[in-house]
Amino acid sequence: MVSFTDKEKRIPVFLEESEHFLCVLMDVEGNVREANQLFFRQAKKKASFSIFDLIMSDSQNEMEELLESLLLNPKSKRHFLMKWESESLSDSIWWEFSMVVNQENDPIGFIGIGLPLHYLEENLPMEHLLDLLDYGVIKVDSKWKILEVDDFSRNLLQIPISKKQDLNLESFICFLPEEREKLSQWNGEEKFLQLEATTSFHASLKLTLFKQGENTLILLGSDPIAKARKSSNEYFPQDALELIPGPVWLIDEKLILLQSNAKAIRVAEDWAYRQPSLGLELNLGQRLSFYEKILNKIEVLKEGEESCFEWKITSSSSWELWQFRIKKIDSSKVYLIQGVDLSHIQKRVENIQLENEQLKELVVQPSYILRSPLSSMLGLLDLIDSRKLDSENRKYFSYLRPLAEELDQVIRTNAKQVASFD
Repeated sequence: MVSFTDKEKRIPVFLEESEHFLCVLMDVEGNVREANQLFFRQAKKKASFSIFDLIMSDSQNEMEELLESLLLNPKSKRHFLMKWESESLSDSIWWEFSMVVNQENDPIGFIGIGLPLHYLEENLPMEHLLDLLDYGVIKVDSKWKILEVDDFSRNLLQIPISKKQDLNLESFICFLPEEREKLSQWNGEEKFLQLEATTSFHASLKLTLFKQGENTLILLGSDPIAKARKSSNEYFPQDALELIPGPVWLIDEKLILLQSNAKAIRVAEDWAYRQPSLGLELNLGQRLSFYEKILNKIEVLKEGEESCFEWKITSSSSWELWQFRIKKIDSSKVYLIQGVDLSHIQKRVENIQLENEQLKELVVQPSYILRSPLSSMLGLLDLIDSRKLDSENRKYFSYLRPLAEELDQVIRTNAKQVASFD
């Protein structure tokens, strides 16, 4: 999120002076509002236009998903390789996009910082790149032995700090067969190659490879919007998911949707007006605090434990009260979320509360109705001179006041008890 860190405060000044980085500010629809001169020269546009006007048609869906994922998680950053029509990969731009928010933390747009890949051929100081962008940088030899690795890459791939010189990068990343084929056919005539990969714990990666003599420099970024890789082993048996009452979602610690059952698809269509997408952040059409609550819950969960919270869902028809139960299902940081519809229970509670209010009215009203004539009776008793009564009537009269006062006290006590009920 812009503009809360010192790094992000330095961005505008640095970019205006930089000959290497592009900078653009967009609204939430992707329309360009401000940019530095390098961006306008590269875009060859001056008037108001959309970032989608610059993106090849086969990459526009990826950009739409990227912006949507930022709206769901404003504190994150997303990477995107923008390819130009009829140009080589080295003329492409690797972008890092962040959300721009106002003082109330409401999204108002996006900021993008872009690096044309061909500037890497000019020995751009890597500290500038790492200072501004959340890229990882790894240098490997021709056999993929790790020569250099920065802290971002080490943390992302969980590379041990010690003895990194004896480690092979392929021990920490996995390629699909088609990606490995691209790598095997890369002869270096095109200095850059972009690949997709996964970590050993199923996180998606984007790699941009650059030849530096016999070695290869790798720019590495996490790719949370990449499509989930289908494995032969499901995270959870699908038949078992379908048997669990209510909607069920399987997510990782970054809210990436890994698996769901049919009931989850139906409620997502009702709440968010779309089917949930595997490999993207969970989107159920709720406010940001909903997803923050899930993240807060899974941060403290241990394997086998369960946590839950209630949330008021606004659906296409009305509002519904749901409980969401979260459970860590194994040691690989996969979490199961089960939704339980409490709307019928809530409605029963509301009906009982209404009935209680009506009963309260029925009890309180007679108290006030009875006390009025009783007060009049007590007043009349004060006016009667018992000395003018004969002895027999004086005896009965002496019983009336204590009984009336006792009745008055009973009515008062009952009224107070009823009024104290919630």
